Amino acid sequence: MSVGKVGDSTLVSYTNLTAIAAAGATFVAPAPRTIVGLAALAAHDPAIATIVDWAPQREKDTLFHQRDVHRVVEGSTTLHGPKATDPPFEVRTVYSHSARRAAACRGVRGQPAETDRQGAGRAGRAAP
Repeated sequence: MSVGKVGDSTLVSYTNLTAIAAAGATFVAPAPRTIVGLAALAAHDPAIATIVDWAPQREKDTLFHQRDVHRVVEGSTTLHGPKATDPPFEVRTVYSHSARRAAACRGVRGQPAETDRQGAGRAGRAAP
């Protein structure tokens, strides 16, 4: 029997996912970056991903060209257990890319660096 469950990202771990698979159930949850890894996320090119015709409820009444663009690509992630003797466990992974979210992250990531540069400039001028 295959039972599908949608869960919280805090449940994504080697121990939990192997137990769920052993029980014959499926599980869908956003995987945290600590599990997937930033290198794996950065390796996916959103330009070759499939555009998904999906919009959050808050954007349902907006025109298509005004909505955020969501792209997905399928891959896999190999999880390693807490013990060295635990066998690797491969899980299906769907990588999702949101153009609006990526732009927001770029803006947020750039702000502290710019603020630090400005602060360092002021500190340098203030020094005797």
